[in-house]
Amino acid sequence: MLTEKGILDSVLENYQAAAKQWAGTIQGHATTLFLYLVGISMIWNFIPLIFRRSSIAEFFGEMFRFLTFTGFYLWLLRNGSSIAIAIINSMQKIGADTGKTQSIYPSDIIDIGFNVFHQAVDSISALSPINSAGCLVISGLVLFILALVAINMLLLLCSAWILAYAGIFFLGFGGSRWTSDMAINYFKTVLGVGVQLMTMTLIVGVGTEFINEYHAKMSTAINMEEIGILFVSALTLFMLVDKLPPLVAGIITGASIGGMGIGAFGAGAAIGTAAASMGMAAASIASSAKTMAKTSTNMAGLFSAAKEAKSGLMAEIRSPGMTENSGSSTDSAAAIMNVKPPSAISVAKRMAGTAVRSTWNDAVDKSAAGKLAKTLSNENARKK
Repeated sequence: MLTEKGILDSVLENYQAAAKQWAGTIQGHATTLFLYLVGISMIWNFIPLIFRRSSIAEFFGEMFRFLTFTGFYLWLLRNGSSIAIAIINSMQKIGADTGKTQSIYPSDIIDIGFNVFHQAVDSISALSPINSAGCLVISGLVLFILALVAINMLLLLCSAWILAYAGIFFLGFGGSRWTSDMAINYFKTVLGVGVQLMTMTLIVGVGTEFINEYHAKMSTAINMEEIGILFVSALTLFMLVDKLPPLVAGIITGASIGGMGIGAFGAGAAIGTAAASMGMAAASIASSAKTMAKTSTNMAGLFSAAKEAKSGLMAEIRSPGMTENSGSSTDSAAAIMNVKPPSAISVAKRMAGTAVRSTWNDAVDKSAAGKLAKTLSNENARKK
């Protein structure tokens, strides 16, 4: 049976186990790249010494510098995963020791949200439907926010494991002086992730402590005031987790204060989703308004076409040939004369100003029905 207990911890363990299996293969490819770069660097450094007829002392001096440089980066390559894991674990332990808390895992955070949500579900009462519905909705928001906090921590932990075992490929670039900065940047990135984990451990340790304290003080039958206080506390924790770790890590990586780090997931995504939804709604409203405007102009054009058709018919009735027709035709003409089509244009003219009236008339004239009315009008004028 699938339960919420330890759901994120199991995901983290799966990624950790998979990342450990990558290390051997990736390290083999990184070693091959390292040896190629060492060969290129050796040719580039020692061939000029031969052509310059350098002394033995100069040759051995260059050999000593080359072997020292190459040996150091080869040691980093072979021990890169262990060094990265040591950096990450030490940074996380510093955060736990400073906050006087044990190691915190993502499931520890989301379990609080599930407990609050289950308590709200158990407190549903038919006697107070408004309070029950409000508490249920707010508890769902608390669960959602704490889930974002837990996912932020999960992102950092997963990225730390993947960086430690898969990122060692970049240590292969240490075989040359021209590309050795990439190997140094690998350890700077690992240190940046470790600092983010340290900061997040500090913040989450304090945050979960006072959220657990507030949850313990809540009555069995929770009310909207209590769940509202818990919602504000969870939102505060989320904003701190979203902003502070990237800020502290920016000291190492050189990122700007407003830069988003690895564990800064949630706020931007939520705002982006809301903006996208609003944009889709606005586009739908604009499309509907355009369709309504096109329909109204076509209707107005149809009224104009009907008016012109009536005028042409009346002209035919008044002609000598039509007066000789039977009485039934006269009665039909009289019936047509009594028809009074609705004057939509006159209503629009009374409601709109001069500028709007001009725009409306232009739109009506350009519509298909308006062109039909204009053709009928020209035909009537030609007959006269």
